[in-house]
Amino acid sequence: MNGSCNVHSLEKPKVNLKKLLVTFSHSLFWQISCFLLVVTAFAFGALFLVLQISEDSTGKGSAINVSGSLRMQSYVLALTVARSSEDTEVVRSKDIKAAIAEFERRLNLPGLTQAIPEESDNELRKSYDLISSDFYSKIKPMAIETIQQPQKIHEFLNTVPKFVSVIDTFVFDLEQDLESKSNFIHAGLIAFMLLAFVLYFGVRYFLRHTLFEPLEDLANLASSVRNGDFTKSSTYRKHNEIGTLSESMNFMIRDLSRMYSSLEEQVREKTADLNRQNKALNLLYGLKNVLGAELNRSVLEKALDFCSENLEALSCAVYLRNDGDKTLRLAARFSHHPIDPEEIRKFFEGQNVSFEKYNFFKKEVLGKDCTLVLVPGAVGTTRLSFAAIFCGEAPVHIDRELLRSIAREFALAINNSEKNVESRRLILFEERSTIARELHDSIAQSLSFSRIQITRLDAALKNKSDEAEVRSILDELKLGVITAYQQLRSVLTTFRLKPKSPDLRENILSSLDEFKERSGIDYSVENQIQSFELDAQSHVHLLHILREALTNVEKHSRASAVEVTFKPIGEYSFEMRVSDNGQGFDLKSKKGHYGLEIMHERAKVLGGELHVEPVIPHGTSVVLRFNSQKKAVS
Repeated sequence: MNGSCNVHSLEKPKVNLKKLLVTFSHSLFWQISCFLLVVTAFAFGALFLVLQISEDSTGKGSAINVSGSLRMQSYVLALTVARSSEDTEVVRSKDIKAAIAEFERRLNLPGLTQAIPEESDNELRKSYDLISSDFYSKIKPMAIETIQQPQKIHEFLNTVPKFVSVIDTFVFDLEQDLESKSNFIHAGLIAFMLLAFVLYFGVRYFLRHTLFEPLEDLANLASSVRNGDFTKSSTYRKHNEIGTLSESMNFMIRDLSRMYSSLEEQVREKTADLNRQNKALNLLYGLKNVLGAELNRSVLEKALDFCSENLEALSCAVYLRNDGDKTLRLAARFSHHPIDPEEIRKFFEGQNVSFEKYNFFKKEVLGKDCTLVLVPGAVGTTRLSFAAIFCGEAPVHIDRELLRSIAREFALAINNSEKNVESRRLILFEERSTIARELHDSIAQSLSFSRIQITRLDAALKNKSDEAEVRSILDELKLGVITAYQQLRSVLTTFRLKPKSPDLRENILSSLDEFKERSGIDYSVENQIQSFELDAQSHVHLLHILREALTNVEKHSRASAVEVTFKPIGEYSFEMRVSDNGQGFDLKSKKGHYGLEIMHERAKVLGGELHVEPVIPHGTSVVLRFNSQKKAVS
């Protein structure tokens, strides 16, 4: 049993060692780790040696400095003793003992004593012990004797040079020891540098042949695969990490070769489809830009020219129609082809076409077999059909959805044009109604008043009334005419208002500048919104309300300043406030304030309401709150 156990215990380490060797030979990681470990150990050994020698050298340098100061202090002690001969004993004792203490302190400094080896047979130790012995046995006792016996000063001074020569010998020994250590450091560094070069070339050779050359081959193989060459494969067959990577890359190349044949066809199909979609998007974008101008027949013909060129069609046309009616009416045609659009219209009307669906027909046009396409388009109340004529079959990049989109763009442009015309017509009618209201509420009433006064005057003249009564009637008639004239000028000024810019904020500042130039009243503006966009009708009404409010300030307030603020009070709501510092306004008295009534009517048109509020301590505010179709951005 014991023998069997011993055999097993001996065989087990052999098996583990074999596994370790196999693992090491099959793993670049462990091989490179071992190399790095050797390099690291070498670096730490060199660093430790250099640090040890450097620390020793630093200590020697400090010892040389201290030993040099001992020589200087010896002369200081001799000079102190020589100068003290004429001093009193107390002064001489103090100076000489201080010099002796300073020498002792320097002699026992750690920077000097730690640099001296402890071995008694060391030359430095012998020199240091000799200096210490001479100092304590000769120099110090003789210096102390001169305190009470000044006649021994010459004997002391004669002893000092010999003592200094001993110190010089000690300093020279320290310098020689430091020089030998420096030479040793230089030799050690040179040796380590040579070993470092050997290690560098060894590691470089190992990494080049075991790691970088195989990786470079794999990179070249990957570059060939990226260029579409699937005929090459990796020849690296070692059992390590790169060998595993090489085998995986060979499998991948074979799989990619199988997939590439079908992928190329799919890419060609997708590319062709993307090109078709890109052409369609460019066509629709360009068509929208062309139709974005003010619409007329020339613009429509330019848009059809653009469509014919991009669709590669012989001709294009747009026909208008009414709901439930199969009669087409030519709106515009492509202007650079001799095909008669009326002939094409009659052809479509003669077919059993559906104006709600995509229609195409084969027909000979000008001696050529052509494909005729009729596509419906409808936006709002606008109904039309877009017609295109292609020579032979329609191009492959033309699909039904693209033609429907083109027809819808034409319908959208025509419908928007009709809306704009209708909107301008409504604005014109509304302005005429406003003029009629203002004439009725102001000038008409003044003229009616003047007519009454004329009737009274006629009656007074027939009755031969006294001159005072006639004069009174004439004064009232004159007042009525003057009032009517002033109201007429006010109405003319109001309706001559023309926005100078499409930007409302610029028009507001322009109105305020005119107000200040006319009245001399200062103003300030606070605008808390970045985007303030209204339709043309609301734009004009808002400027009218602002100008009327400023006119009231000028005529009635006796103010010196006016403040105008704009701010959002909701997502689609705004507030305009015109405040002055004048004498105020009697809210209960509204007789004759026709301008204020018109301001209220304009506020209702804007979908808002207008209030006149007092300002404390004095002044008046006209506040307009209304809604916008555009979202306010604070």
